This record gives sequence, C-alpha cells and structure tokens, in this order.
Amino acid sequence: MRRFLLAAATCWIGSGAYAADLPVLRGGLTEGLSTSVVNWQGFYVGGQAGYGSSDEHFTGSNADMIATLLDHNVIQEMGVAQWNLGFGGQSQRSAGYGAFAGYNWQWDDAVLGVEASYLHASFGGTASAFKELVSGTPLSDGLFHDVAVTSTSAIAISDMATFRGRAAWAYECFLPYAFGGVALGNANISRFVSISDSVAAPVTFRSAGNPYSNRRGA
Repeated sequence: MRRFLLAAATCWIGSGAYAADLPVLRGGLTEGLSTSVVNWQGFYVGGQAGYGSSDEHFTGSNADMIATLLDHNVIQEMGVAQWNLGFGGQSQRSAGYGAFAGYNWQWDDAVLGVEASYLHASFGGTASAFKELVSGTPLSDGLFHDVAVTSTSAIAISDMATFRGRAAWAYECFLPYAFGGVALGNANISRFVSISDSVAAPVTFRSAGNPYSNRRGA
C-alpha cells in the first residue's frame, strides 16, 4: 500500500490585498468627516514559490503482482507472496514554483472570492528490495528450489493544483477568511517485480560395493 504525505511551504510573491489603488468613499459627509472602506473587489494574479517534503510508505507494495506471477506455480509452496521484502519509508525534498489567480466580490464588508493555483515540483520516492530463499526440502514436484525476488516501487508527483472558494469579512486592511475547495495532483506510479528460480534434483547415494576381491589360486 502506498501512502504519501505532502507538505509545502508557500511564499506569496504577488498579493491580492488590494484590487484598487485608493480607498473608496462610502456614505456622505457627517459633521465634515467622511468614512472609507478598502476595496477588495476585482481580479488578482501572482506567482508562488515554496519548498516542501513528501513521505511515502511502500509497505506491502507489489504483493499482488507477486501473487499473480506465482499463481498455480509450485514455488508458491514456499510462501513467496507473503515474504516481507523490507520496503520502508522514503522522503524527498523539493522546491516548487507556480502561479495563482482569483476574483473577489464585495458587498460592504462582506467579501466572497474564488481562486485557482498551480504548483510544479519534484516530489516522490523509490524503494527496492531483494530476498532469496532455498527450500529446505523438495517441493511437491520432487525438486529443491532456489528462489530470488527483486521488487521495486516508485511514485513521482510533479504537478499540483487547488480550486478554492472563500468567504471573508473586511476590517479595513485586515481580511480574515474561511475557505474550502479541492486539490488535485499528477502522480506517476511504476512497479517492477522479477522472480528467478533454480532447481536441483535430490541426490541419492548408493553403495557400489567393494570393487576388489580376493582370489585364491588352485
């Protein structure tokens, strides 16, 4: 089973803090003074860069492939499909870069927005294992078997994207918000299994007797 945990730190290069250069006046004059509200409405775009790590656990990987290869094969009597090949966890760190864009709608202090982002990086990992075993007794075919298994699993995560909806309440230049959305990733998974088997017949030793005999003359 493959599981991976991806964590990335993102540094926002562009910001959607202001969609307009100047505050918009709201309301009329009150005792010679005016009130203003920061305008969050409009499109925004920016770039992003980050650095993160991915952790993969390959425990149990390729067990189904081994079982399929050994279906109705005599060496399955050695329990090859249940061998613990020693797959462990892998960790890989990578820098990433990408861009984001979004749009905000504003009604007084209420702000609603949508945003899409893209990040390209090189996360993933590879794990390999090898095990060899010789049967202690002949199998059902009457032969000894020397079985070796090589197994490799790899996953590469290159592209990630998010799509989010956001609800916020503006406090002048401060905009706390809550969001929800989906995240997508493009992963390439590869698996490889190689099984080799050498056989040997049991050796039976027989006594040949004494080739020499004493002969007595007449």
